[in-house]
Formats: sequence, structure tokens, C-alpha cells
Amino acid sequence: MIAKFKELQVVKTIKAFENIPTGTIGTILFIHNHELEIAYEVEFIDHLNRFYETIAVPESFLNHYMQNN
Repeated sequence: MIAKFKELQVVKTIKAFENIPTGTIGTILFIHNHELEIAYEVEFIDHLNRFYETIAVPESFLNHYMQNN
């Protein structure tokens, strides 16, 4: 269950993505035990592949993530 949408103005760099055109919109999904744990909707903003993200997560996963990162 998606508890809520939480908008973040966080800029991150993900090394796994290379040569993605600026302005590309994408979705990153993390699957655990065949269930969607976390989903990022991202827009890449520069050649370093940083992006602004809007994130929708189960509240329990968000709490766990925040405690462990």
C-alpha cells in the first residue's frame, strides 16, 4: 500500500545511469520479495545525471530507510 506521496527536493547522483539526456523522465523501482517497496519518478537535470525526484513509498519502508541512512 502506498501510504502517501512525499515531494522531496533532493539532488542525488546515481553512478549506474550514464549518458541519459537532460530532461529525461524515468521511474526507478525497487522490488523486494516480489513486492514494490519504493518507486522514484525522476527527471534528470544535468550531465552528471543528478535528478529531482518525487517519491511514493510505503510509510513503513520510508521510516526504515530514514533510520538506516
